[in-house]
Amino acid sequence: MNNCSDINECRTLLNIIWSCLATTGLCIWAALHLNVPPPGRGYLVHTWLKLRMMLTTLIAPELMLGLAARQYMVAHWFAKTYNLSLTHGFFFAMGGFVTRDGGQPIVSKAQLSLYLHGIREIKVQDIRDKSKVDNLITWVTVVQVVWFAAQLIIRLQKSLPILELETVTVAFASVHLCIWILWMKKPRNVSEPIPINSLNPTKVYAMHAVRGAWDAGGGPLNVVDAESLYSAVSSIQHIANSWQSTATKPLMDTLVMHSSVQHVADSPHNTEYLDMHAETLVDSPTSWWDTEAKSLHHHHRIGDHLNGIIFGDYRYFPLMSSTSVPSFWSITFGEGPPDLLLVLFWQIISAIVFGAVHCLAWNTGFPSIIEMWMWRVSAAWITGFPLLCLLLLWTSNKFQHGSVPRGIFTYTNYGLMALYVVARVALLTLPFTTLRDLPQPMFKDIKWHSVFKF
Repeated sequence: MNNCSDINECRTLLNIIWSCLATTGLCIWAALHLNVPPPGRGYLVHTWLKLRMMLTTLIAPELMLGLAARQYMVAHWFAKTYNLSLTHGFFFAMGGFVTRDGGQPIVSKAQLSLYLHGIREIKVQDIRDKSKVDNLITWVTVVQVVWFAAQLIIRLQKSLPILELETVTVAFASVHLCIWILWMKKPRNVSEPIPINSLNPTKVYAMHAVRGAWDAGGGPLNVVDAESLYSAVSSIQHIANSWQSTATKPLMDTLVMHSSVQHVADSPHNTEYLDMHAETLVDSPTSWWDTEAKSLHHHHRIGDHLNGIIFGDYRYFPLMSSTSVPSFWSITFGEGPPDLLLVLFWQIISAIVFGAVHCLAWNTGFPSIIEMWMWRVSAAWITGFPLLCLLLLWTSNKFQHGSVPRGIFTYTNYGLMALYVVARVALLTLPFTTLRDLPQPMFKDIKWHSVFKF
């Protein structure tokens, strides 16, 4: 019989909750390897960054898995391309190398061509000294996960029921195990970056000037290596020659501070826009730049931030005027390993598997019919959501030049994501609401002496 009639053969509700929460919390904490945070921030700010990433992991763990997979691929690509260690590769992917002169993160091939010599001088041990790995937490997590998995396996073998909360714990533990494996070699809890010296300060200044500027044709300047910096600077020389020498330096500094103005260069109407404001630009370059930089701030769409979180696409993020990389950054968009897009495939697979694990509790006993259907609908939604998004993305690209407004697809995506968040919140809440009325078999504990018979 599966009824719990003997207290010595039963598990308490507190034991169940503690086991699940401890397993989930330890998995998230052990797997979390953040990018290098902005310098000069206090302990509370760093703690808030960790809590924010933990919340993101609770809502959408596949996003963290995608970040881990991207950084894993970038680290291997970096180590192979530049003949450096995997530790160097991960440290680059997490924004660990910064310029000594300005403190900006080294994120592009153009910067690497200037700072690679300095990066080579950094020893692996120097990077590891920055890392603060808590081996005790790691081993406690391993023991807890093994113990939790063993209990579930034996319960299934003995035909004992599994709680919804235990099902959710299995889903989280599975995803975070993959994240932990991908980030095993990544430095952890790094609070400060490593400053790197450049071989040629003049070229560094030229590169800062080029970032966020336009060529003569009205398009964004594409600088791929240090040797092309001077030719790129010549593309904007005709503008610099129109100003007094006292105005050139402030403009170059402002270019560095407001490199997000690339939004203008990427706009299909950029040439018309620049022609319209050419006179203002020549007469008062820095004031125009400050004004436009503020107005351009409002053009940072929600989609830009989502592209960064989901795809690692931070092309509109002003990295050259920042002191750290974004939380989900791994490499400058368009650079790095050519097969980086494969990460999206693994994100989709992980999201489907994560949802499918929740579906395992489809026929579990629920206190009410409403909670049962809330669970089923939510589990089905998060399982099919990735494929639905792919279909919508394909449809959007197919009709982007047609009569269907692209905004319809954009806001539809936002709506689907909002429903996904609602479903995830439901699947995080229902396991606790169902604890109020558990059937007796749920409390039946495992007789370990009957499992290990000698």
